[in-house]
Amino acid sequence: MIKPRSTCPGYFAAMCSLLMLTLSTAAVAKPSEPSKKRPLIERAKDIAVPGKVEQAKILLDRILANEPKNAEAWYLLGYVYQNMSIMDGGMKRARDCYLKTISIAPDHSEAYQKLAELAGIDGNWQESIKYCNKALTCPNPDKRTYKSRAIAKSNLHRDKEALADFELYKLEMPLQANSPRGMDEYATFLENTGQYEKAIKTLEVLEKYDSRPSLPVRRARIRDPLCRSRFHFYQRWQIEGSAKRLGQSDRIATDIKILSITGSSIRQARQPTKSKGR
Repeated sequence: MIKPRSTCPGYFAAMCSLLMLTLSTAAVAKPSEPSKKRPLIERAKDIAVPGKVEQAKILLDRILANEPKNAEAWYLLGYVYQNMSIMDGGMKRARDCYLKTISIAPDHSEAYQKLAELAGIDGNWQESIKYCNKALTCPNPDKRTYKSRAIAKSNLHRDKEALADFELYKLEMPLQANSPRGMDEYATFLENTGQYEKAIKTLEVLEKYDSRPSLPVRRARIRDPLCRSRFHFYQRWQIEGSAKRLGQSDRIATDIKILSITGSSIRQARQPTKSKGR
C-alpha cells in the first residue's frame, strides 16, 4: 500500500531542500541595479543628445579626468561641443576633440567622418574628402561617410562622382537615404548630373510626404532644360489652354503653369491648372 506523500520518508527533508533552493535562486535573481551603477561612458552616450549636451559634458569631463586616453569619451565630447552654440567656440573645440580621438584610436571611423563634416562647414571640401577617404578605409567604416563625401565632391563640381557616392549611401543606409530629406538630396545629385527626368520622378514621390510649396516650383525649374526640346508642345498647350486635350497629366499642366516660357525664366503659378470638365 502506497503511503500518503505527507508521510513518506524524507518528504519534509525534500521540501525543505526545495525551499532553500528557491530562496537562494531568488537572492541571485534580484532586481537589476539602478542605472547609476552602469559604466559612466554608457550613461554619457545616453544623454549626449540635443537638449542634454550640458549634462553630458559634465559627465564626460568627469570621465576624462580619470581616463585621459578614453577615445570614446573624447569622441562624445566632440559631438557635445559640435551641438553647442557656435558662439561658444563649439566647432573648434569639437575639432580638437575629434583630433584627440584619432590620436588615441587611429581607426575611429566616426571621428574622421565628423572631421569631414566640420571641414565642409568651413568650406574646405578637399580636406573633407581626405577625412572621408580615411574614414572609409577604417576596419568598421561609418557608412554615413558616403553622403559626406558626395556633398564634398558636389561642391567641387565632381558631380558624377558625387552621385556615385550617394548611390553607395542609398545602398548601405536605405532607411536614411529614402527618407524625405534623403530623397530631396538625391534629386539634387540627379539634377546636377543632368538626369532631369529621374530627378523629377524622385520629387514626385517626395511630394507625397512633403507638402512644401517650393517642391512644385523646384520640379518645374528642373523641367526647364527639357522645355527647350519640347517648346512646340508648351506653345501649343498655351494656345489651346488644355493639357487634357493633349493627353498630358495634371502634374505636367501644373509644371507648365509654373514655368513662364519667356526664354528660360521661371515663375510660380498662383494655383494649379485643372483640366476641363473636372
